[in-house]
Amino acid sequence: MIAGLWRAAVSLAGLGVILVGVPAALVRFAGRPIPDTWPTAAQWEAWAAAPVTMALLRDYMTCAAWLAWAAITAAIVLEAAAAITRAKAPRLRLPAPLHAVAASLVGTAVVAMAGPAARASAPPAAVADATPSTVRAATAPQTTAHAAHVTLVIGDCSYRYRVHRGDTLSKIARTCLGKAGRWPEIWHLNKNKYWPNVSGKTRFRDPDVIFPGWVLTLPADAVPPPGATIVTPPATKPAPAPKTDASPAPTATTASPHQQPAPSVQATSTDDGITLPGGSFLPWTLAAAVLTAWTMVIAHRRRRYRPGDPATATPLDTPALIHTIRRAVHRHQRPDDPHTAIPLDDHPPQTSPDTPAPATPDPDAANHTGPATLPAARGVLVDTLTTRHDTRVIVTAGTLIALLGTDAVALQPWPRLTVTNDLDHALNQIEIHLLAVARQHYDTDGQPHPQPAPDTEAILLIADPPTPAQHTRAHILTGLGATAGVTALWLDDTAAHDHDQHHRSASLDQDTAAQLLATLREAHTGEPTPHTDQAPPPAADEPLDDGDTDRPDDHEADTAPVGIPVTTARLRVLGRPGIDDVTAPGRPLRAKALELAVYLACHPNGHRTRQIAEDLDPDARVHAADQRTHTNVSNLRHVLARAAGPRERGYVTQTRDGRYRLDPATVTVDLWDFHNLLRQAKVAEPADRRQLLQQACDLYQGPLADDHDYDWIEPHRETVRRRAVDAHVLLAQELAEDDLGAAAAVIDKAITIDPYNESLYQMAMQLSHHIGDTGNVAVLLQQLARRLVELGMRPTSEIRDLAGRLSTTTTAAS
Repeated sequence: MIAGLWRAAVSLAGLGVILVGVPAALVRFAGRPIPDTWPTAAQWEAWAAAPVTMALLRDYMTCAAWLAWAAITAAIVLEAAAAITRAKAPRLRLPAPLHAVAASLVGTAVVAMAGPAARASAPPAAVADATPSTVRAATAPQTTAHAAHVTLVIGDCSYRYRVHRGDTLSKIARTCLGKAGRWPEIWHLNKNKYWPNVSGKTRFRDPDVIFPGWVLTLPADAVPPPGATIVTPPATKPAPAPKTDASPAPTATTASPHQQPAPSVQATSTDDGITLPGGSFLPWTLAAAVLTAWTMVIAHRRRRYRPGDPATATPLDTPALIHTIRRAVHRHQRPDDPHTAIPLDDHPPQTSPDTPAPATPDPDAANHTGPATLPAARGVLVDTLTTRHDTRVIVTAGTLIALLGTDAVALQPWPRLTVTNDLDHALNQIEIHLLAVARQHYDTDGQPHPQPAPDTEAILLIADPPTPAQHTRAHILTGLGATAGVTALWLDDTAAHDHDQHHRSASLDQDTAAQLLATLREAHTGEPTPHTDQAPPPAADEPLDDGDTDRPDDHEADTAPVGIPVTTARLRVLGRPGIDDVTAPGRPLRAKALELAVYLACHPNGHRTRQIAEDLDPDARVHAADQRTHTNVSNLRHVLARAAGPRERGYVTQTRDGRYRLDPATVTVDLWDFHNLLRQAKVAEPADRRQLLQQACDLYQGPLADDHDYDWIEPHRETVRRRAVDAHVLLAQELAEDDLGAAAAVIDKAITIDPYNESLYQMAMQLSHHIGDTGNVAVLLQQLARRLVELGMRPTSEIRDLAGRLSTTTTAAS
């Protein structure tokens, strides 16, 4: 109490010196800041022409001193108002030391004077007068104003933890996570939450301030702090984040522009790996391997698609989990270029220079013999199936359900994951494996083979601890199997968490593990997980026909006056993106403005500023990201005007509900023309259909925004690729009626668009056979085999049989 009063007295004295002493001294020694009379024009001219003298310099210094005093006085007033009303103080553009001095003096004085009364009158759950510290450490944010309790949530359990003034997120991270440097993980898991019953509408937007009574979620591998008492359920749950005035994120669905998305949550990156929003942790090697697996999933979905058959059109949109991992890996691999996405192209995952580097297996993940908690066991399971391609996992059904819940059912069949009824059946599998190894290395007399067979697959057993009756058998088999690649992982909730300062293994919650395993299964088997194999809606918005009476927002477009010819700018996004005929002098097109142009081309109905900023600049602060969006819109308008002439309100317009969109009256886009031609071809007469399809195929000059791998673009790019394949197949069918050679050439071009699609190779083989080029059938089969080996597969027996028949027979035409 005495120390607090002493600090308050010092702060009040400091405030008195600044607010009263400084201006009194300036008036006494330098004069008043306001002149007796306002200078005349002649006096201004004389002042400007006067030489620089010591008296003039003294006057300059006096003015500067008065301005500095006025600035720090304004900062003190704002900080005092914020401390009294508990509102966030507006930020003046002043040097940081001025704000630090003002916050320190006002905060100490207000807390010291108001603290006793607040503690005497407020209930224990009332809001504390939390005031930011004077100097905010870069790696150790400050926390509470008074000693009180917060609730820490770890998994399904909550703990009441006492905090004191001066406690930091770093201290909580050091206590619960074993490393003070992991405090950003706690910050990102709780950022922007608020607790109405505790702190009103005050959100957790500042890692330097924590209110007593808040409920903080910790990563899944955290341990309860010493002295914490368990609370079930949590005392106070955070209110859901409010809806923002933004349009929907660009997903695989075409949604109403009035829908409002949930705020995005970013993963936290450390030197060790990624902490996901739910608390799961992935080492960098595992994260890169997961992205490689997703690349293979997309290739498999392209392989399975039969042009024109909606039943085979599996989704192409990127799951939110994969998107979050990809974005985090980007920032880690290329921190100076956070907006360049990890690409998906037509190169094999193993050889593409842009694909994430092959993951180095975690040396401790699959070689772990001993107890493990559920999050750690999930991490070992996913890591083994991702990075250790020579290892098969054996798991009991009860254990798998404990790890993944009911989603475990969808993972079967999977050759690399064997599910047994119980531990006894799992041990039988290990016995079979050991016998197979023995036969490969020893003959029937027990003598080593002179040329032993290559090593068989390794085995990882994951199960509940053996019962006393099973213990001896399990111990013997795992001991004998140690030299044959057999390891065992026993579930144990009391096992110690991994807090190794230099090496962290994966730790996953149930939902994250289930999603990753579904992705891995499809990457390994080439077949979709049953509950995810659904026909998708289009990924990209399509412009409506010009004659559609329901076309939205036409009345809001900035069209030219009647009678005045409209010169349109031409935007290309199929192939390498760019703007044609930019001839007038002016500023160049910014990289982010080009991305904005492609984004608006994919969303012709437009999006609001907040949603555009969220998709194109997700790592920036809200205000800065929105401001960059406006800057990029301005730059895009400028460059389009360089191509088609200046217009007062053209090219990029803003609708009444705040959506930015490309103005179809002043901008033409090849992607829109492509979609329009395909729609017209569907209803055209046979005489016109061929010409429309040919024009659509000619427009497709390459993948959408080729060589520009934006975070958000993958589902749009793959959907446009799929439609380009459909267009080429339809054109080939039209040409086959009178020109088989031309039809074969169109299918060959379709294969270059999607070299993984098996149906295209079948069509090409049949056309080659009909034109008498039977030698090309074998070439096509070899080409397909080379592509599929990149996915760990081989051509189906159906295609091999077809190639065999076509290669050995000739047509009447040949």
